[in-house]
Amino acid sequence: MFDVLPWSSSFLDVNVMKTHCAILVALVCLQAGCATRVAIPAPNTAAPIAQKQADYERLYRPTALINELDQTDASTGRSYTTITLRALQLASGAEVEHPGDLLPMLSLDDPAAIAANAFARDSRRSMGLGVPSFGLAIASIAMVAYPFAVEGELNTTPIYVGAGLMAAAVGMFIAAFILRRSAERHRQDAFQLYDSGVRSHLGLPPAPPPVLPSQVRSY
Repeated sequence: MFDVLPWSSSFLDVNVMKTHCAILVALVCLQAGCATRVAIPAPNTAAPIAQKQADYERLYRPTALINELDQTDASTGRSYTTITLRALQLASGAEVEHPGDLLPMLSLDDPAAIAANAFARDSRRSMGLGVPSFGLAIASIAMVAYPFAVEGELNTTPIYVGAGLMAAAVGMFIAAFILRRSAERHRQDAFQLYDSGVRSHLGLPPAPPPVLPSQVRSY
């Protein structure tokens, strides 16, 4: 089947397929909001209150919100700027991108922990839909192109099958995009609720919501 396609020999080459897979994974990671993980030691909740306060100030206190700045020039000449909350910086210097890294400092039923787990859930689902959507899109292109590469009467069946696969790919990609947006909302909730959660977990008195400086970085 693929021998009649002019690009099939190179497309099916092992090294080329590895390159395609690497590009696919990179695209899906970008689409699904992959985050760098950091390891943060869990606090000693049995320590004296003075020690827990010192640990909070030295390691766990949030110090800044790190935002991602994305500037896009549209074809009309208008510029669009999108700012997304991307990371939470702690007093230890750690930059937390994945809310799940905050779980050791939170109680399981804390709202920040619930939001962190929801972020992980929606990110996994987005990835689970994003990978097949790209695969289906590639398969649909191959199915549609195949009849035109074969000499003789045009067989429209692969074209219809390819169109169906493309429709499924688009639907899955849209669902993955919606889940990614949901994950981003949970990320913001986790970061904004973290300070009250970690103070509660350490048994420290509640404090007013911190006014954290924002660090905007261009990506």
